[in-house]
Amino acid sequence: MKKFLLTLACVLVSLSGMAQESEDQLINGVWYLLNVTYKQGVPHYIASVDSNPNTDDDDNPLTKYTGNVVIPDTVEYSGNKYAVIGINRYAFYDCDGLTSVKLPDGITEIGNGAFQSCTKLTSITFPTQLAKIGDYAFNESGLTAIVVNDSCKVIYGSAFADCPNLKSVTLGKKMAYIGSNAFTGSPLTSLDIWSDCTNGAPYMVGAFDESLYETLPVRVKKGTLDNYYYKDANTGDYESDWHNFKNITEVEFTSIENVMTSTSIAEEWYSIGGLRLPHPQPGLNILKVNGKTFKVIKRQ
Repeated sequence: MKKFLLTLACVLVSLSGMAQESEDQLINGVWYLLNVTYKQGVPHYIASVDSNPNTDDDDNPLTKYTGNVVIPDTVEYSGNKYAVIGINRYAFYDCDGLTSVKLPDGITEIGNGAFQSCTKLTSITFPTQLAKIGDYAFNESGLTAIVVNDSCKVIYGSAFADCPNLKSVTLGKKMAYIGSNAFTGSPLTSLDIWSDCTNGAPYMVGAFDESLYETLPVRVKKGTLDNYYYKDANTGDYESDWHNFKNITEVEFTSIENVMTSTSIAEEWYSIGGLRLPHPQPGLNILKVNGKTFKVIKRQ
């Protein structure tokens, strides 16, 4: 019987032209799930940051990362170089001593609960190729502000819920879906949505506290406002919950193309909480220049 199954597996691999091998390895103090995928006999090496494989209990991980953790673009094992493309579920769960993490731009997905309960993690720069943020990914973390870049399309349920210091949220041009309770329990004071609304406004139901409907200023890209009040043609019902917000305005978001040159510039830096700074800090900063205000991200 075993010989028959092995033969059948070989036949299926031969027909598909693909096979896969995977294993967990501890490399430079970080656990990775290493995958080798064979396509027409050619190996492709990819890796994702993983939780400790020596426990089946996600609530009690054996590895607790602390301080500053840097995830490289690639890792090497047995003479092969693996491209790091993901953060698996619960990879950094409950790492309450983790203060910062640097992620490579090749990361495309952050898994469920990946940074949940990382209470000292106050800022993060999202990878430029990130497409998805999983359920509870940053739930109960210490984040104070986030800028989700243009590549990201999906934020799943409770991803940024119950973050007691999260005040400012900026969502990028391709954002299409915001899951239930994604930001509930987080005391937001500003929400900017850069979405082009090519396929309508980002779908959103129950993602924010109802108490924010009256007070939270929501700024959307100029020319897209009508998308946030879209109704189903057959039922007449609103497609999303955006219509509940009483303070949605259109703005012309500034970009790198908008350059100001001056021999005399009055420049002031502030934290997202309004604290005057001598110079910009890693993460999100507020810049006031000659009466105008800008959000500025400083990479770590």
